[in-house]
Amino acid sequence: MIKFREDTTSLRNRINIHSQFGQKDMVAWVSKFVKHKKHLKILDLACGDGVQTIKFSKLLFKKKIKHQILGTDSNKDLLKIAKKNNSNKNITYNKLNFDQKFKFESEKFDLILCLFGIYYSKNIKKTLKEIKEILSENGQIIFVGPLRDNKLDFNKILENATKRKIPPLIGSSRFDSKIYKEVKKRFKKTKLEKFKNVLKISNRNIYLNYMISSVTSKRGVYKSFLKNTTITTIEKKFNQYLYNFFNKKKYMTITKKVGAIIAEK
Repeated sequence: MIKFREDTTSLRNRINIHSQFGQKDMVAWVSKFVKHKKHLKILDLACGDGVQTIKFSKLLFKKKIKHQILGTDSNKDLLKIAKKNNSNKNITYNKLNFDQKFKFESEKFDLILCLFGIYYSKNIKKTLKEIKEILSENGQIIFVGPLRDNKLDFNKILENATKRKIPPLIGSSRFDSKIYKEVKKRFKKTKLEKFKNVLKISNRNIYLNYMISSVTSKRGVYKSFLKNTTITTIEKKFNQYLYNFFNKKKYMTITKKVGAIIAEK
């Protein structure tokens, strides 16, 4: 069973680092795949603290696409932040767990979006069934997640620093394989688009902060990696490795490789 819970601090840290040091804009890339309509009714699954929901909305307005977005997440703490930071009348937020039955009676959405989250579904077949039921005819889904070769440079540094092997991770081990396959069975015009973004970080503390935000036991993504050790021990070894590295070189990279599964009903 997949056990995952994103915490507010680690999520915000990673998003900020991606924005500050990335060479490309992932949300802008995703917005290019949206089918143009006069007015879109959008469901955003696993929206977290709403930062990317707001950004996505702004990009649609730039394209002159009228829309309403319902941002949803199962984490009430992240939703509180999303609601607090939201000043857009076209965005509302509500609690929704995509591992449970969706509580929409006759409501339909033109676009169902999930930026980094669908791969945590405990039963992807049931989740996709719920999604398809509330998607309008010819409606679109866009799911974004890590590919199998995501952050290979970062993970290699983590392994070298700690002398520990990283087992298959929750997201990257199933997004472009099992989840893509299940979507293809249930939807039409299914395709997988790929996006590469290289983060160049020259500050040791920032790179260390990214590692802690990624590996923390609160997320559960690196749970198997942390078996029989602690994040404190990992941090100490990683910090020493970075110290030695930055004495010789100017920057380290984190190569983000993500995919967008795009399909229609």
